[in-house]
Amino acid sequence: MRWPKGATQGSVIAGGNGLGEQSNQLNYTLGLSFDRDNFRVQLSIVFFFVCCSVPMTVRPIVICGPSGVGKGTLLKWLFAEFPDDFAFAVSHTTRKPREGEIHGKSYFFTDRESMMKDIEAGKFIETAEFAGNLYGTSVATLENLATQGKICFLEIDTQGAKRLRNFAGSVEKISSLNARFLFVRPVSHEVLERQLRSRGTESDEKIQERLDLAKLEVEFLENNPDFFEKVLVIDNFEAAYSELKAYISTFYQLH
Repeated sequence: MRWPKGATQGSVIAGGNGLGEQSNQLNYTLGLSFDRDNFRVQLSIVFFFVCCSVPMTVRPIVICGPSGVGKGTLLKWLFAEFPDDFAFAVSHTTRKPREGEIHGKSYFFTDRESMMKDIEAGKFIETAEFAGNLYGTSVATLENLATQGKICFLEIDTQGAKRLRNFAGSVEKISSLNARFLFVRPVSHEVLERQLRSRGTESDEKIQERLDLAKLEVEFLENNPDFFEKVLVIDNFEAAYSELKAYISTFYQLH
């Protein structure tokens, strides 16, 4: 998911089928809310019953790692090089169209009342609010990507990843959500700090808060070495990108 640039608060709901690839009875929803100013993340999980005829044939990838480590850069390169394998979902928004924007291509433009009803009905996989406008990606959009065999990345923190895995094994008949877990880490804490400061967009206080959170993320990795299927160390972005492609190629033929 991607928050609108400058967003300070929002939530994400990641949906999928929990009873196997062909089931259309029980779907799960992962809810994630954030408050950037206070660096709080809260994850909740709820169920909703819907009829979904789309099989989830491609395993999603959960990608974790400190803020500013370069996850977004790697995914941007991946999506650009392999547009047939990865795709950005067209979001819904309640803001008015700007000049040149096309409904269904730039955004799906809608009104707040309709979008709020759909959010409450569990029809969105992620939502965020910025400048008084709602933004979000619908379940239908995700299902459309699934029918095309697109690989979906879910970017969450390590605590969210842990709850996701624990949840998968705690419910009867659901042994796994079948996601792959990937961690992207900096070569050192000092390098990460330089990267964050080079942006020139945040105060020293905010940078320190991000660095404190980064330590917790890396500590989780070091204390749980078998949790992640793959760990990428960002020393050189080109090398890390090549390693990411090689990893994906072990289970998916990139076109």
